Amino acid sequence: MRVAIDYRELTEERYRAQTADPRVRPELWQAVRRAAFRAERQIKIRMPVDIGRARASWGHSTPPSHPGDGIWEENEGALSIVQGSNVEYMQRLNEGWSRQAPAGFIDAEAESAIDELADEIMDIMQRLL
Repeated sequence: MRVAIDYRELTEERYRAQTADPRVRPELWQAVRRAAFRAERQIKIRMPVDIGRARASWGHSTPPSHPGDGIWEENEGALSIVQGSNVEYMQRLNEGWSRQAPAGFIDAEAESAIDELADEIMDIMQRLL
């Protein structure tokens, strides 16, 4: 399962960022990273735990990796981060398979991160432009 924290969804602000002063871009990138790290942390907190494999596999992993490792792909140029897990039952956990977490807990955290990112981007743009 993969979750994208992607600034490209905020099309009007993305256009403004592309035409803005180059000093703005590093702040936007840091905002995207903060949102992604918050989402990763909250997903791990809410993750149902049996043996801990799903929680341990979400997000960052260090090489060498194997199929159960997390997904973490950063693209600074596109202002996007994709995170997730290669654990085969992750989608079922998000669908409510475990009584330890409600259905859609990953989706809810991704939406929350995108909302927080949108607010932070607006603040940056208003402050610097």
